[in-house]
Amino acid sequence: EVAGARARGAQSAHLLALIDLTWRVKDAYHEYVRLFRVRRVLDDEQQVLDRMEKVAQVKYASGTVGQQDVLRAQLELSQVEDELTQNRRDIETVAARLVELLNLDPRATLPPPEEQAVKRSPHDLASTDPDSLFDRYARHRPEIRAAAAATERAEASRSLAKRQYFPDLTLGVQYVNVGARDVDVPDNGKDIWQVLAGINLPIWFGSKGARVEEAEADQARARNELTWAELRVRGEIRDALERVRSAEERVELYEGVILPQANQAYQSAEAGYRSGTVGFLDYLDSERMLLAARKRYHGVVADLGKQHAYLDRVLGVDVRYSAGDEG
Repeated sequence: EVAGARARGAQSAHLLALIDLTWRVKDAYHEYVRLFRVRRVLDDEQQVLDRMEKVAQVKYASGTVGQQDVLRAQLELSQVEDELTQNRRDIETVAARLVELLNLDPRATLPPPEEQAVKRSPHDLASTDPDSLFDRYARHRPEIRAAAAATERAEASRSLAKRQYFPDLTLGVQYVNVGARDVDVPDNGKDIWQVLAGINLPIWFGSKGARVEEAEADQARARNELTWAELRVRGEIRDALERVRSAEERVELYEGVILPQANQAYQSAEAGYRSGTVGFLDYLDSERMLLAARKRYHGVVADLGKQHAYLDRVLGVDVRYSAGDEG
C-alpha cells in the first residue's frame, strides 16, 4: 500500500509536467498569433502612410503646405519599417520557443497562424462560482492527487508502524536427506524430518513507539499539505477567473468603443486635411492613435487567450472539451 501510494504520487508529477507543457505551448502560441496580427497592422499602416505622403506631395506641389509635411510622412514610414524589422525578429524568437516546446527539428519552419475569431469563454464566467469549478475539476489537479496519495501513504505507514507491536510467529518444516555411512549406528541412512516453531516478542517498545510517533507526525503533515493544496487551488481559480473576466472586458471595450472612436477620429482628420481645415500634425496624430489602438487591441486579444490557457492550467483540464471526466 505504501509503495502503491508512492507510485500514484509519481504519476501525478508526470501529469503536472504534461499540464505545464501544454500551458507553455498555448501561451507561446497566443504570442505567436499576436505578432503576426501586429505585422498585418504594420503592413496596413505602410499603405496608409504611403497614401498620406502622396496627399502631402500633391498639396506641397500645389503650394498649399510646406515640405515638412512630406518629410514627416516619410519619417513615419521609416519608423514603421523599423517596427517591422523588430516584429520579424520577435516572430523568429517565439517560433524558436514553440519549436523547442513541441520537440520539433530545430530547423523546422512554423507556418503562419490561421486567422481565427477571438476566443470567448466556454461558459458564462460572470456567473460561475469558483467553488463549483473547484468541486468539478479539482480532482484533475496533479498537486491535489499527489497530496492525497501522500496522505494515503502516511496512513499506510502508520498502520505498518503499529504492527511492530505484534509478536512475530515462526513456523516451519525441514527435511534433511541423510546418506548411509559405513558405521554401526541406529537409524543409519534414515532421512530426518524437523518441525520448527518460534515466537519473537517485541519487548523494545521505545524504538517502536518512536516509529509510530514519526509515522503519525508524517500523517499529520500530509493532511496539512492536502488542505493547503486545496486552499491554494481555490485561490488560484478565483484569481484565474478574475483575469479572464478582466481580459474579456478589455476586449469588449476595444471592440465597442476605442477602435471605433480611433477610426472615426482618423477618418475625420483625413477629410479635414484634404479640405485644408486640419493641419498635418493633427492628421498624423490621429493616424498614430489608430495604429496604437490596433496594436494594443491585438495585445489584449492575445492576453485573453493567455488567461484562458492559465485558467485551463489552474483547473488541470481544458474546460472547453471536458465534461467533468478525467482528461
